[in-house]
Amino acid sequence: MGGKRYYPALDALRLLAALTIISYHYGVEMAFLAPQSTAGPAFAALAALTELAVNVFFLLSGASLALGYGPQVPAPDWRRYARGRVLAIYPMYWLGFGALFVYGEVLHGNNPDVPRWRVVFSLLGLDGYLSQFTATFYKIGEWFLGVLLLCYLLFPALVRVLRAAARRPAWYAVPAAVCALAWVWLPRAGAGIQYTHTLLWRLPVFWAGIALGSLLARRPAPGPWAASERWRWLRALARECYGVFLVHHVLLTLVFAPRLAFLGYWGGYALYLPLAFLLAWGLRQAARPVARALGRPPGP
Repeated sequence: MGGKRYYPALDALRLLAALTIISYHYGVEMAFLAPQSTAGPAFAALAALTELAVNVFFLLSGASLALGYGPQVPAPDWRRYARGRVLAIYPMYWLGFGALFVYGEVLHGNNPDVPRWRVVFSLLGLDGYLSQFTATFYKIGEWFLGVLLLCYLLFPALVRVLRAAARRPAWYAVPAAVCALAWVWLPRAGAGIQYTHTLLWRLPVFWAGIALGSLLARRPAPGPWAASERWRWLRALARECYGVFLVHHVLLTLVFAPRLAFLGYWGGYALYLPLAFLLAWGLRQAARPVARALGRPPGP
């Protein structure tokens, strides 16, 4: 994370956030299958932490980009930045979506009423984000991926605003206005939609992550204790978090919910958690030839 600098705490937070979110989703899904289980409240208690965990992901995404790209993002390297984001995100997503689309729509005729041209939303990774506004072929990635992609699109502009604010503090009015729109206007204007699943709601946290990453980039590099070689296991697990986000709901709804409910809450969880990471690893390995052919390994 962050080019040559490595901060183990950031990967630890990323992994903890991922575990919180997928554990909560597991609890929600299994609550319908085993409502009498005493384990249900334990997973339901994670609901209060899930929103925080999602914000941690957006914060870390901004920080990671600022550490890795911040000094190079101005106009001359815009293409390099955009290409890097496309190759990091899309090969794994396209492979996962493509397999599910062939299985569901091509082989079984699912979603016959959705206009076929809307597969464009899926190819862009925006189908989950747009699904609350219109019918799409949403399969994987949820709303989270769409918001993240839009944040990536805005990243160069957000960096420029922060740099301008460092020279002229009046520019801080721009992020202040975004925060006001997100936290004051949107909850009132967003009645009828899940406004917490929108770009505007998450943008302030992503922007704060950019500020955090810029601050870390100006500080002295971490000492020998933070050498990445000492934290290989942590890096390996954190590397799979993006893939876990892509596959964990599919694993729940297609495998666990209909077939493995007999294992109970804890038995299913003990199997589900490593399988989610294993499936994410397999997806990344399967996408590697495509990403390598285009220029880099897959994964954010």
